Amino acid sequence: MISLKDACTLVLKNNPGQYIHVVNEYEKAYEFYVLGIGTTIENYGLMLSTIAVEKQTGQYLGYISICDPLYDGPYKQYTKEYVEDLLQ
Repeated sequence: MISLKDACTLVLKNNPGQYIHVVNEYEKAYEFYVLGIGTTIENYGLMLSTIAVEKQTGQYLGYISICDPLYDGPYKQYTKEYVEDLLQ
């Protein structure tokens, strides 16, 4: 099983020039909202695909639909600030 810290490192490695805005931790996967450095989500921003890392195998899945079954069920959310502290 991959840790949140290792999953964040993997996502940043695969997305240079971007930062992790939010991570949602589901039972089967981590869901990442990444943005270009210096950008923010506006009031009505909507992403239909997000980056996923499968928790059991640590596989980087790239962009998948927000309706993917990996994202079923309750989740715990981590903010940009939390992720930045985690990676230090």
